[in-house]
Amino acid sequence: MSAPAALLLPLRLLLRAIAPLLLALLATGTAAAPVTADDGSVAPPGRVGQVSLLSGPVTLTDIQTREQQPASLNWPLTSGMRLTTAGWSRAEVRIGSLTLRLDGDTEIDFSRIDDELIQLVIRRGSVALRARARDLLPEIDLTTSRERITLDDAGRYRIDVDRAAGITALTVISGRARIAADRLVFDVRAGQRGEFSTLPNTGFVVLPVARDAFDDWVAARDRRDDNLASSRYVSPEMTGIESLDEHGTWRAVPEYGTVWFPRVVVAGWVPYRHGRWTWVSPWGWTWIDDAPWGFAPFHYGRWVVVGGAWCWVPGAWVARPVYAPALVAWVGAPGVSVGVGLGAVGWFPLGPREIYMPPYRHPRHHVDRINLPHVPQVRNLPVLQPPPVYVNQSQRASTWVPADAIGRHEPIRHQLVPGPAEPARWVARPVPPPAILNPARPTPAAPAVQAPALMPPPAPQPAAPASPAAAPPAPPMTPQIAPRLPERPVDAAPRSTPPPALPRPGDDRMPPPRFEPPRMEPPRMEPPRAPGVSAPQVPVSPSAPATGTPPPSVTAPAMPRHDHVAPPPRVAPPRPPQVVPAPGVEAQRPPGVAAPDAVRDLRREPPRREPRGEIRADGRGDGRSESRAESRGEPRGDGGRSMRP
Repeated sequence: MSAPAALLLPLRLLLRAIAPLLLALLATGTAAAPVTADDGSVAPPGRVGQVSLLSGPVTLTDIQTREQQPASLNWPLTSGMRLTTAGWSRAEVRIGSLTLRLDGDTEIDFSRIDDELIQLVIRRGSVALRARARDLLPEIDLTTSRERITLDDAGRYRIDVDRAAGITALTVISGRARIAADRLVFDVRAGQRGEFSTLPNTGFVVLPVARDAFDDWVAARDRRDDNLASSRYVSPEMTGIESLDEHGTWRAVPEYGTVWFPRVVVAGWVPYRHGRWTWVSPWGWTWIDDAPWGFAPFHYGRWVVVGGAWCWVPGAWVARPVYAPALVAWVGAPGVSVGVGLGAVGWFPLGPREIYMPPYRHPRHHVDRINLPHVPQVRNLPVLQPPPVYVNQSQRASTWVPADAIGRHEPIRHQLVPGPAEPARWVARPVPPPAILNPARPTPAAPAVQAPALMPPPAPQPAAPASPAAAPPAPPMTPQIAPRLPERPVDAAPRSTPPPALPRPGDDRMPPPRFEPPRMEPPRMEPPRAPGVSAPQVPVSPSAPATGTPPPSVTAPAMPRHDHVAPPPRVAPPRPPQVVPAPGVEAQRPPGVAAPDAVRDLRREPPRREPRGEIRADGRGDGRSESRAESRGEPRGDGGRSMRP
């Protein structure tokens, strides 16, 4: 072998070894590069996910902003979103022909969803995955926090992450997959469960498949998708078509081809009326329909009335349909752009062969892809123009609401208003009104800052004096602190506040009150304050001086007037004392007569099991009560040991 050939052989071997890596890097770089137009606008993704089923509490989180909200049915999922299910909840997500089902206590990140890649990160929990298209497998990037999972064939799979600490399990019901971590790659075939562990040591074991309740639920959902009639009329990569068979019927119409009729709708139903508008980046205002089948018919295709009933026209068959936030036209009165009256706005669904003009920034080829199934000549049109009159431009097909109803994210059907009386004079536009076209991202309103519960309301300030020289000195600029009221407000309590309810005698939670006449407490004395220091504001009576005025300069504290002192609290009249019979002996006395030794002053001394003597209302005993009790034949306070017959 010559010297040049000997030098070329190692180079060839090196190139052959690194060629797969270079191809993978080039493919990743191509997928990551967004498609831009000459004006710098970036095409939004044509592929999107859908929250197709919810059972129990499920949380949707924006990964970048950490904003959380309850997940909604038919919500579009795109890059940078996270779904989290509670311990007893389940959820289902559709991304074209790919189906994901989440068990309870599961968290998954949709890191990237676009036309080139579906990047999923299973952080914890159990996820069942069904891939039906083999050509879609290279576009699925499935990872956990430690491993990477590669699907080698279409089939049904299940991934369990940290159900047992440090263990990731890959179950293959049908198909073939690989799990890789720490430069180790393991194959898992149909009917196998591979467990990759990192604690306490790294290892891999293959086990037989063991089914549980989650597997049974997933199998039942899969059987519903096995025989989809809708896949014969639209592409399987159109997100949300799995619910069409259950809720509608396909029928051939000579003018529009095969169309879909919803089976059950409410009286007076109109497309884009039973749902709400919400802001979803990067598209902007997006329609979220309330119907369980309300995803594909409102983000792909057109609507038209055939035989007095609404039907959905999917258009020509394309392999990769392009998602749109809402296929509607916006209407207004002449001379008012897209608003009428006092801020009303309306819209209606686009019809067949009508061009959709996206309200968001987009390149031209993006518009062509959206309209190609409905307007085949769209690529040959140098300028896209909306039609002068739309097929659904009528009073029956339009929906009108106040302009601020869209930003409230509330159901539209509860906010309807009548539209103009002459629909022929409406001005239809392909974009929404300027007032709601490019708003800032809606954020919840900040809660109003309220004063503490104990802060008294500020008193009205006195009028400023006419002369600046006579004006009193301003108080120092110090933070105002709410005065802490005492636990038993007597002279600070409002006159209209009723006294607290007295506990019943014998209650173990607090001692009973003493039955003694109320006593007037002397007025509180306040120390003199330096000029310019305001006293704490305490509401006393309407005649009190206004808050904010400086106190008079005095050398000694002045005694407050009698009318400034609140009257003593009202005390409910004492209840008749209860009869306390001696232990083991039934008290025999006429009804309504109570023993004099039943009332005790428990606040001054603890209760005794064997009371002696009689306790008066003022708390003083009477030594003659025992002899009187013996003379009357009543039981003594010694427990009945000396009771006479």
